[in-house]
Amino acid sequence: MNPKKELAIKKIVDDFESLSNLVLLQLNNLEKIIDDFSVENANSKEKTLEKNEAKLDQFEVKISERIINAIVLYQPMASDLRKLFAIYRMTLNLERIGDMVINIIHYMQQINNPALFQKNSVLIKNMLIMSTNMVTKALLSFTNNDKSYAIWTIKNDEVIDELNHKLMKNAIKQDYIDDKMQDLLLNFINLKGIISDIERIADHATNIAEASIYASEGTDIRHRGIENLDEL
Repeated sequence: MNPKKELAIKKIVDDFESLSNLVLLQLNNLEKIIDDFSVENANSKEKTLEKNEAKLDQFEVKISERIINAIVLYQPMASDLRKLFAIYRMTLNLERIGDMVINIIHYMQQINNPALFQKNSVLIKNMLIMSTNMVTKALLSFTNNDKSYAIWTIKNDEVIDELNHKLMKNAIKQDYIDDKMQDLLLNFINLKGIISDIERIADHATNIAEASIYASEGTDIRHRGIENLDEL
């Protein structure tokens, strides 16, 4: 056993854990803003979210560099190499989730018809909670080496897709007079952006879950249908 290699991998895992916790914090902050929505509230929280996003970007660069160095310097065995590649894939997806949080805040800041948002806020919040749970369980699958969490995450991606369609139908059914149609369309575009980015968070959670299974079993299940998951 090479103690330098073990220390290098431990530092990568520790940084990945810090990155994961910061992403979950960002999602939790976003949930609070949606729960108490106003443009003013979104504006007041933007600076904190942006500061955390800068940290996420730094973690992504740091982890990527450490993974490359560990591979070049210590030539890890197959099991460690799978773990490093899985962490790299998960890191990229976590960084993208962080981007989605910022995108959603920016969409919220542009909504000038709070009533449209409020009429859909319960479904939006439920969709975000479900997506956050998917991210959490995907990460737990990796840290606890528990394949069942990963499979749960992948299967529940379809639930988020269904919520997306339901929210779009609700938004379209809003009844406004003609002279407000321009504002309605602008607000609809922003609402669609929020919903789509939450759905993407769930997609990234699915990618993390797939990487977790790769790390533990060496099996790449990307592009498999969910009907084949029970065979794992």
